[in-house]
Amino acid sequence: METRRRLLGRALVIWIALTLATMAGTALAATPPSGTVSESIPTVSWTGNVMPPTAGGCGGPNNSACDNFKLNVIPPSAAFGPYSIRITLTPTAGDWDLEVYGPTGGLIASSGNSPQQTELVILSNPPAGTYTVTAVPFAPAAGYSAMAELKHQSIVTNPPGTEPVSYFNHVTTLQSPGSDEPSIGCNWNTDKVMFTGALRSSMMSLDGCR
Repeated sequence: METRRRLLGRALVIWIALTLATMAGTALAATPPSGTVSESIPTVSWTGNVMPPTAGGCGGPNNSACDNFKLNVIPPSAAFGPYSIRITLTPTAGDWDLEVYGPTGGLIASSGNSPQQTELVILSNPPAGTYTVTAVPFAPAAGYSAMAELKHQSIVTNPPGTEPVSYFNHVTTLQSPGSDEPSIGCNWNTDKVMFTGALRSSMMSLDGCR
């Protein structure tokens, strides 16, 4: 009788453990776990529940400590034109990060903003395949909501300038012997032009009328 009770007790403990593990696995999975975006179905959304925090990134598309959503991308027709996949992840509370892995399993994009800020990744003309969108529980206090959208990729072209174009010669001070084979470099972020010869350099600033 005692042996039977022990066996029943062990069976009950195992059943409870399996039930809790199943419930935990279900609670921590993305809902739904996968989805598709295409020209006819341009938007898919999903949610995830809170998870234990991680010390860093997930390191791959199959880390069970992270929330992995399988996103199937079907490119639109040629008539649709250039397209992009816009992926957003918004924490309910706390800090979630975002990682996107390509069909071959390599990391292709990521986003890591401050707590409670939306994470954003944009894939430009991605090829067909199944991508893994990973919600990284950096320091979550609650779950998250996420969305992937297939959108037209807008191509921005600057209007032609109307200002007159003029040129002039700038005489450098590097004319002494030893300034052979000079080099010129231009930084359009700072509007500076550097003229270097041998061990001497000269800098010129542009007026911004480019």
